[in-house]
Parts: sequence; C-alpha cells; structure tokens
Amino acid sequence: MKTLLLLSAALLLILPDSWAARVSGTVTSIHDGDTLTIQEPGQPRRSRVRLFGVDTPEVDFMGVTQGESAILARDYLRSLLPMGAEVELELSTQGQDRNGRYLAIVHCRGVDINAEMLKSGWASFYVIFPYDKDHIRAYSELSREAFEARRGIFSAPYARDPLPYVFRQDHRAFEGSYLIGDLRTRRLYNGNKMEEVPPYARVFFSNIAIARRQGFRF
Repeated sequence: MKTLLLLSAALLLILPDSWAARVSGTVTSIHDGDTLTIQEPGQPRRSRVRLFGVDTPEVDFMGVTQGESAILARDYLRSLLPMGAEVELELSTQGQDRNGRYLAIVHCRGVDINAEMLKSGWASFYVIFPYDKDHIRAYSELSREAFEARRGIFSAPYARDPLPYVFRQDHRAFEGSYLIGDLRTRRLYNGNKMEEVPPYARVFFSNIAIARRQGFRF
C-alpha cells in the first residue's frame, strides 16, 4: 500500500466554518455508505448527497470494488435511511462539493446519520480543511470509539484493508503531497508519514501555510 496520499480534486470534501442552509427531501436511492440521492419537493431533478466527514468502502470506483465491507456499509446506511424516508440536510454555505453533490450532515427522525455511520465503524473519519471545528471534534471522537472497539471496517475481517481514500489513491496509482494533521497533538506530517496518525485523528491540508494558520506544526 502506498503511504503518500492523493485526494483527487473530484473527491475533495470542502466545508467552510459556517453551516447555514437546510434542504429537505425524500430518499430515492443509496449508492454506497456515504452517498445517496434525494427528491426535493417541487424540484424536477433528483439531488445527490455526500455525507460530510464520512468515507466508506467503495462499491464501485472506476470499475473496482472493496467487496464485502462496501456492501455492508451501504446496507447499514440503507437500514438507517429506507427508501422514501424524509431527511433534512444541514448544508455549508458553499452547498455542494466539486462533483455537484450536496455536502451535508443528514438528519432523519432526529438522528444524525453521519454520526451513526462513524459510530458503527462502517465509515472512516475523513475531512479536508476548511472544516467546522465543532463537528469534526465530535465525529473524530465517535470514530475513535469505533476504532478502539474494532467495529465495522476496523473489525478483524477488514482491519487490514486500505481505508477508502487510500484504496482510491492506490487504484489510480497516484502519489500526492497532502499534509496530515493530528487533531490530538496538532502535529503535522508529510504524506509518507500518514500511518503515524490514527485514522480517527487525521485531517488533511493542501499546504503548510493553511495548516500553520490552524495551529498545526511539524
């Protein structure tokens, strides 16, 4: 497995510090554990949604799959969000990611679905700056609990599998230069030192100036 991290522009999850708009709709399909489609009232086209802070094994990435863990993650999200379920999306002011998907915290019947995916262990913690500090602290802690309890993708059958973002990088055979910050210590690492930071504590920065402004240092 490569240790240098590439997070392709098409997959960047970008979130400003402020959360403002809300969108409601009904679930029409779930592609995998972190992506769904909704129908908004009065809208002619359906909208795709990417869960903020959450990354799940790939059902189909450029024709390849992560297999059983991807299906289990997808099915767990389906259990939380059955077809026709009414959801409310908590959006950033930016609204969408670079794939044109809503980047959101998804709420259903008063439940934070993003948090539930992390708590179950069927999702890894995944954020790139800019991010909302309060949300990532809470989500990082949920992921730590799942990691230490060896739930989901951290359990024995899947613990040696690459995390989804590493799987995508390896499949595309790219090496990148993203910096990794450790939320616990505020230390900063080059991409080839990623394994020194637990997966639940990793945050990613595009350059050192941005990381330093957030209080991270080598």
